[in-house]
Amino acid sequence: MEDIRIKAYAKINLSLRILGKRPDGYHELCSVMQQIGLYDELYLRRLPEGIVLKVESDAAPGCGHENVPADESNIAWKAARLFFEERGIAGGVEIRLKKHIPAAAGLAGGSTDAAAVLKGLAQLYESGDSEESLCETGVRLGADVPFCIRGGTMLAEGIGEKLSPLPAPQGYTVLLVKPPVDVPTGEVYRAFDALAPLCPEADMVRILKAEEQRPLTDGLYNDLAAVTEAKHPRIAALREELCAEGACGALMSGSGPTVFGLYTEAEQAESALRKMKERHPDCFCGIYEFMNL
Repeated sequence: MEDIRIKAYAKINLSLRILGKRPDGYHELCSVMQQIGLYDELYLRRLPEGIVLKVESDAAPGCGHENVPADESNIAWKAARLFFEERGIAGGVEIRLKKHIPAAAGLAGGSTDAAAVLKGLAQLYESGDSEESLCETGVRLGADVPFCIRGGTMLAEGIGEKLSPLPAPQGYTVLLVKPPVDVPTGEVYRAFDALAPLCPEADMVRILKAEEQRPLTDGLYNDLAAVTEAKHPRIAALREELCAEGACGALMSGSGPTVFGLYTEAEQAESALRKMKERHPDCFCGIYEFMNL
């Protein structure tokens, strides 16, 4: 095999609890991650040596792709280098990356690109890697990379690398709205460390496993939302607006700034999408489905 095309899917956090800070500076978390149908496109071609990265940016509002580097600082490039180094493989790759997932959005846009590179190179070079071995490499690049390799619906623990499959939620359409707001993840976590965390009203894991007979939206929870929404009130306003436009629940994903609304009626989601685009032309907006294993 000389080349391969691969899709790199985004994620949202249906719930995110921060359990504490570890001595190494990382945070222990307990999160339900869900893959959605928004994706970047990657084309990988074998080269005799070296790594070449070409980035094509989406011109959609609010994407922030002007800040996506096309050099060794890009996590996709780092993933390729780490793959070759760890496996002692002599060879190279050209990576053409077409970005659709907004950058710095809490949607794992960079992590999923890295995951796609690792999976693609394993196929191109017939390395014999299992999903588990790719995840072991991936976590060295970022805490979300193992989930992006596996996908679906997962309980993520540890720093995000300990993954357990969960039953996939059914019957929901996801409306994403990402404002052009800069939310540095490190700053959000540092601010969170100074707060007393709240306690979620319901356990998303128990809801998905049908151990609690409650609507999925009862389990929506994000410890970081209080920090990010306090600094950027527009995020909270967008979340409230989605609920006013018929979402049965809405939440910020990750450390933000993207918010998502869950709809049980596709037509209602489409109507809300049109209104959000009209009212917020500077925001990235789109409708997607949950991706299941």
